[in-house]
Amino acid sequence: MSKILITSAIPYVNGVKHLGNLVGSLLPADVHARFRRQIGDEVLFICGTDEHGTPAELGAIEAGEDVRGYCGSLLDPIDLIRPRSALSGNAQLELRESRHLFLRQSLLADRLNDWVDSRYIQFLGKDNVPFHAVSFPATLLGSGEPWKTVDVIKGFHWLNYEGGKFSTSRRRGIFADAALSELPAELWRWWLIANAPETSDTDFTVQRFATDVNKDLGDVFGNLVNRLVRFAAQAFGGRVPVGGKSGEREQALAAEVGERVARLRQHHESLEFRRAAAETRAIWARANAYLQETAPWTAINTDPDRAAVITRTALNLVCLSAVLAWSIVPTLARTVLSALGEDAAIPSWPTQPGSDLLQGALAERPIGAIGPLVAKLADADTARLFRRFAGDA
Repeated sequence: MSKILITSAIPYVNGVKHLGNLVGSLLPADVHARFRRQIGDEVLFICGTDEHGTPAELGAIEAGEDVRGYCGSLLDPIDLIRPRSALSGNAQLELRESRHLFLRQSLLADRLNDWVDSRYIQFLGKDNVPFHAVSFPATLLGSGEPWKTVDVIKGFHWLNYEGGKFSTSRRRGIFADAALSELPAELWRWWLIANAPETSDTDFTVQRFATDVNKDLGDVFGNLVNRLVRFAAQAFGGRVPVGGKSGEREQALAAEVGERVARLRQHHESLEFRRAAAETRAIWARANAYLQETAPWTAINTDPDRAAVITRTALNLVCLSAVLAWSIVPTLARTVLSALGEDAAIPSWPTQPGSDLLQGALAERPIGAIGPLVAKLADADTARLFRRFAGDA
């Protein structure tokens, strides 16, 4: 087990963050923190907000508030302007002496030093990299204090919108609050990580977004889960079947999946988010291919034991696929895992994925009902999104 400290760029408080802000630091940091917890690391993920400077002042003016009220800063009670009780409306400020408890950190020095011996990873947009790579470490080192300096900086290029830049002032582009009012978070999370601007700027278009999530989450993963669960319900009474023995096809599949999972872990550890998403998608596609090649809906008519082996292996692979996708699409993965009776808050990363595929750990478990896993976007949905987020020309 390793100790991992993760921080991401702290956003200004002058408005709701757009998709570019999210994929430029916050979302990749969240995905990596989740992955690290899956493999058993002790993770501390810290973020915050930047409440200083011109952006905060302009945001306060637009909101009709003073900067202190706008930012929600903690103030000494005697500094509050026209204070009043939110319950009674009383405007009389009464000062009372109270007892305060303090933590004597000196007694925790050894334990704190042990924690400080951790790997520190920062997630930043490319404009912040020079400061955090040179200026800020120089300040820390020059102070003479034993501050922990960064070990790895993961920088990101820009996410553009429909051929131009996101604009907070003109509300051009897609902002987090509006995005979540339109579609589930999983669709946005998947597309942003699968297209993370790691080596160059990336252009977001509504049409590309709709095409990609329909294919990846709808046709590949969603179709895999829904048709398999539907078949198991019809052929095996809604339970993971027992019986039969794995054959050469399953042995070869297990070996291939083991290699793919090892590559996926390496991509996550190397902070290669696009490659991690691509390998996750490839595992989903391989599961679909196995199901299509073996056709349990045909085998059930002549060889029920063979159909049981295929269905059980495919369900094991679906369970594995959900575990592997959890860091990127946690809610979607949780839906699948819950249906298969897996309820761990953090699904552990598989250490023996090949052999797990051939085991009967899920055998005889009831399979929970799953509706359409992902609702695909129709042309009308795409048109509506484009109209809403076009912003000022």
